[in-house]
Amino acid sequence: MRTKYYILLLILFFVGIPLFFVSNVTAEETYHIEGVFVEGCSCDIPCPCELISFNMGCQTVAALSLEESIFKGTDLTGVKIAYATKPGEWVRIYVDAKNEEQKQAAIAFAKIICAAYGKIESAGSAKIAFSGKGGNFAVTVDGGKIMVLTTEPVLGGDNATPVMHTNTKSKLNRVFMQGRVVSASFHDGERKFELKGSNAYFNTNMKCEGYLAVQKEVRCPLCHMPLKGNENTDYQITYTNGETVSYICPHCGLWEHAGNKDKIASVRARDFISGEWMDVSKMYMLHHSDAVPACSDNWIAFGKKDDAVKFQKGFGGKIYTFEEALEKRGKQPSGH
Repeated sequence: MRTKYYILLLILFFVGIPLFFVSNVTAEETYHIEGVFVEGCSCDIPCPCELISFNMGCQTVAALSLEESIFKGTDLTGVKIAYATKPGEWVRIYVDAKNEEQKQAAIAFAKIICAAYGKIESAGSAKIAFSGKGGNFAVTVDGGKIMVLTTEPVLGGDNATPVMHTNTKSKLNRVFMQGRVVSASFHDGERKFELKGSNAYFNTNMKCEGYLAVQKEVRCPLCHMPLKGNENTDYQITYTNGETVSYICPHCGLWEHAGNKDKIASVRARDFISGEWMDVSKMYMLHHSDAVPACSDNWIAFGKKDDAVKFQKGFGGKIYTFEEALEKRGKQPSGH
């Protein structure tokens, strides 16, 4: 039983399975986007995904050629973005930018507009060619090795202009022109599909602006490590002014706690085994074990002394009550 216990702990530690998740702070970034948009998908004409709701099973390739555009204060003029998706399942994003700053801003923008389509599996640089007008477009990614899309317009009753869809749900295009896929293909690793004669949408005058919600990474204010991925070591302090701050682990939290007792209203920490929040004053702290889930010189919080003892037998270290740990940590340097 003891061996199985240690193996389980090692799996949790080294694979990094979080039992609870820390939400990142959401902020808003302004954007102004102009350019040309085209997409082709496996649906019959017209595809409901952009108009009403996602048609799960639809497979899509799309591209944007940006003109006067800005996101997160970065000029995106000249950037090309392409993506492939199976809504509800996965997304892969490709960006053609002139420098690293443009690339990172374009990827951040693309991730936001594609987030509703499913898990973003990858996002990176690629050579994107985008040409054509009036619904007759040709797009390639990596010279056609990854993506090819060619489209034509579907004309309306006047036999001169394309059918138009207005008041759509798309953040980028409140108006779509109806098109048809002449041919399209996508091949990237295990993700691959081909299209012919199916739905296409385009907008030769894409223009939109406003605010987009951006996830900002939460970091420990002491060591500046990201909290995401270290949820089971969280040490959370609520101050007398009502502010609540998360520290990545007891190493940081105990040091802050010891030096600011008169400013602290309450403290809780995650039990390393269960991930449950507990009153830190009732917990046990294991110091200087061989396991380093977050900071070193490490402190790990346990809700039950028996769990701390079992962990100690596998990884070493010394067990302290909370009060003992607070006193000892307060006498140490911050360590960062």
